[in-house]
Amino acid sequence: MLLNELEHLEEQIRTLNKEIAALSRTDHYRERCQRLCSQLSGVGPLTAMTFLVELFRPEEFPNAESLASHMWAMTVKEQDYNYRWAA
Repeated sequence: MLLNELEHLEEQIRTLNKEIAALSRTDHYRERCQRLCSQLSGVGPLTAMTFLVELFRPEEFPNAESLASHMWAMTVKEQDYNYRWAA
């Protein structure tokens, strides 16, 4: 039963990754996604799209370190918020 659930979840992830990749090629995101992929080493379309939908304007960060710092702070804040609601 758990194996079937795992397979189902993996299929959902594959489907969502394909949809996100397709979205990255739309007129609304294509140019900004390609710019992020070329400017940040190791960043592909899925990570670039995460930046674009979570940060809206990642190009306003002066460097990769300040972007990473902001992303870390947002993650800690979200984890703290979720922890408070779960407690």
